[in-house]
Amino acid sequence: MDVMPAWTLDQIAGLAFGGVMLAFVLSARQVDIAVAKAQRRQLGLCEECGGVFEPGTCQQKSCPAKRGGQSG
Repeated sequence: MDVMPAWTLDQIAGLAFGGVMLAFVLSARQVDIAVAKAQRRQLGLCEECGGVFEPGTCQQKSCPAKRGGQSG
């Protein structure tokens, strides 16, 4: 039987780096969504639509534009 050679340090490092890169790629969308919502919240915009839609058509119940429109 042939014996499989032992893993070298550079192969292990390459696999670890590849795993980390894969994790970053898969989580990039969630990070982007979280950052966008935080920025919109800081600017006082709707977290869902960012103020693109009219306040009456925004799907988010806690839209700041809806609250501003109802009280004014």
